[in-house]
Amino acid sequence: MTSDRQFEALLRSWFDESAPSGNPRDLLESVVTATGGTRPRAAWLVRLRGEPMPETDRSRLNRSVPLAIAATGLVVAVLVAIGLVLRSTNVGPPPVPTGTPQPTSHAAAWTAAASMLTQHYGHTATLLADGRVLVAGGLIGQTGIASAELYDPRNGTWTATRDMLTPRFFATATLLRNGRVLVSAGTYDQTSAELYDPSTGTWTATGSMATPRQLHTATLLSDGRVLVVGGTVGDYSGVTATAELYDPTSGLWNATGSMATDRWLHTATLLPDGTVLVAGGRTYNPNASTPDLRSVDSAELYDPRTGSWTETTSMAVPRSAHDATPLADGTVLVTGTDNTATTLPVELYDPRSGSWTLVGSANFAGYPDSATLLDDGTVLLVSFGHEGAWVYYPSSGSWTATATASIAVGLAATATLLADGTVLVAGGDPPGDGVSASLYHPGSP
Repeated sequence: MTSDRQFEALLRSWFDESAPSGNPRDLLESVVTATGGTRPRAAWLVRLRGEPMPETDRSRLNRSVPLAIAATGLVVAVLVAIGLVLRSTNVGPPPVPTGTPQPTSHAAAWTAAASMLTQHYGHTATLLADGRVLVAGGLIGQTGIASAELYDPRNGTWTATRDMLTPRFFATATLLRNGRVLVSAGTYDQTSAELYDPSTGTWTATGSMATPRQLHTATLLSDGRVLVVGGTVGDYSGVTATAELYDPTSGLWNATGSMATDRWLHTATLLPDGTVLVAGGRTYNPNASTPDLRSVDSAELYDPRTGSWTETTSMAVPRSAHDATPLADGTVLVTGTDNTATTLPVELYDPRSGSWTLVGSANFAGYPDSATLLDDGTVLLVSFGHEGAWVYYPSSGSWTATATASIAVGLAATATLLADGTVLVAGGDPPGDGVSASLYHPGSP
């Protein structure tokens, strides 16, 4: 059997006409034929049928191969050169066709949105995963309602969805990770809760809380549970410091640690480290000769890992019915109060130091206000009962007046940031009519 090295030597000597021919041609052909089934043979060694190449074709191939290789190299070189020329002429963005509209800056503005189907005051508004807004419950006069409707930003219309199982006002609504909405308590002595499923438009009952609540807070925690804190018990005759946790997996509520202070009309904000900041609100003073519901300046932190509360630094001023807005840098902007004033004191809470800092005031009356974090990191502040609005710039700590609303914003209206960056303000008590809605369009530079 001929080895690989011997075989290659035979091949080289066969194609090299100047090499001495010491190998019989029949030996070489026999080697090629014998190894044809066990090793690949290049096409230039044999005919298409796999037969050994005759002597007359061998010299012709030896002359033509160098020319073919040179021609191929020339073609490749030309193609590479053409590619380099084309690449050099296409550096930078492509030219803009003549007549193509270019992005332009525009000022902030308000536009009227379609009116709701039903009056809502003291209601909830929840941005759903599909971009629609669910408005549910509230008051008409002094009567709680169960009606619910959906706003679709794509066509600017409201459509009715099924009523809640129970009339509710001053309840809470929380979008869960599974896309459903948890609505809890409200209506003086309510302990029940229910879930809205956007895919079916239906409500189903879920577990009830241990304590009646309204004007409480509900916060979605990092682990998907919902923390409900404080609120009034009964017809504003009592205030609670208790807290409960809702587990979406089991649909049940479990008691957790109580706050140091009874509160309602407070705020609860999830911080970057997973703890919850509860600040301000009203509390009951049992030592007063008559019932004394006063605003407080105290603040506390809830740790879901331990279920315990820790007091933190108090705010600079007492507040209730205010807003707390988490900013991009992890601080919390607190605005407003339920006391009518010519200015709105504003302060920032820094979780890293546990301290509060005054950052100026917005110079208009607010009773109370609604603060919405916009997509660009600024905060829109709308004063209920007024047409004016302000924008807060965290980078400079300053306020700037923005576009004036076409109608006065009703008391306890809701403000919802939509997927396209606009803000839907809907419902509210006089001076609103309970059905009007407006859209705020942020300006661009």
